[in-house]
Amino acid sequence: MRCWLLVAVLACCACDHGLEVGPQGQSGIAGRLRFTGQWPAEAEEVAVAVYENTPREVAELYQLSGWDTGVEVGAQTYDYFVPIERDGTYRWVIVAWRSKGSFWDFRSLLGCYHAAGDTLPTPVTVVLGQATGGVDIAVDFGVLSGEEVPGYNLCVGALPGELVGSAGGG
Repeated sequence: MRCWLLVAVLACCACDHGLEVGPQGQSGIAGRLRFTGQWPAEAEEVAVAVYENTPREVAELYQLSGWDTGVEVGAQTYDYFVPIERDGTYRWVIVAWRSKGSFWDFRSLLGCYHAAGDTLPTPVTVVLGQATGGVDIAVDFGVLSGEEVPGYNLCVGALPGELVGSAGGG
C-alpha cells in the first residue's frame, strides 16, 4: 500500500500543471504568437522585441529592452517569454523577421501587440519578479506581399512618418 501511495505522490509531482507564464520569479512579458499565411522560404529568424518607448529615430530601433529569438521557423504558434530587467511600462512589443544573410531593419516588422479597440500599440506594464502574460500577437505573413493586414497599419502608424520614410518602409 505504501508503494502505491509513493507512486501516486510521484505521479502528481510529475504532472504538467499547465502553461507557466515564464521562469518562476523572473520579470518579463509572455504571450502566444499565432502565424497566418505562408512562411517565406528565405526566413531565417523571427523574434519578439520589446521597447520601453516607440522608436522616434532609426537608431532607437536598436535600443531593445528585451527579446526572444527562439521562434521555430515554420511554426503555427509559439509561446514566447521576453525577460525584462526592470519595472516599467513598455509601449512597443513587436514581432520581426529577417531573411537569410540579412540584418534586422524597418522592413522586418510583422506586427505588434494591441488590444482590441486600441488605436495605438497597447502598453504592457512589468513588475519586477513577475511575468505579465496574455500579450498575444497575431502575425499574418500576407503583409510581406503588400496585403492589407488588420493591425499592421496600427503598428507602423505609431512611428513618426519621417522614421518610416527614412527607413524605406513606406
